[in-house]
Amino acid sequence: MSYAEWREIMDVTLDGTFHCVKACLPELRKIRGRDYRQHRWPQRGHTGAKNRAHVVTAKAGIIGFTRALAHDPRR
Repeated sequence: MSYAEWREIMDVTLDGTFHCVKACLPELRKIRGRDYRQHRWPQRGHTGAKNRAHVVTAKAGIIGFTRALAHDPRR
């Protein structure tokens, strides 16, 4: 994979997730006592796939981001 392919996946997947959550978070904060954090990704986000290191890395980043957000949704 080229560096451009790597950056494209990181930009779309990680940056896109960040911007979507940031835009939705004010409304989501109004929902108290309900589990509203849900990101969906294929199983390969956990297991890996041939020639897909950049995609698997980005998906793992979303998992970490979601877990961290669950601890401090005010940021």
